[in-house]
Amino acid sequence: GTNIALGITKCKALHRELVKLVHPDRIQEDKRAAADQLVQEINSAKYDYRKLLALKEQVSKFINHLP
Repeated sequence: GTNIALGITKCKALHRELVKLVHPDRIQEDKRAAADQLVQEINSAKYDYRKLLALKEQVSKFINHLP
């Protein structure tokens, strides 16, 4: 029980962090389509911590290429 609850908590926190970073409303217009795609991928992996960690790397690369 405790490990599952902790896992869900970690997933929710990471999910929230990633969505906040690439939310299309916060991204310049010409990059919004890519941001929207990332948000969709993040949402589909909402309870998959390993996948969210991989997406975190993609989010970092995306954000580092923003002006």
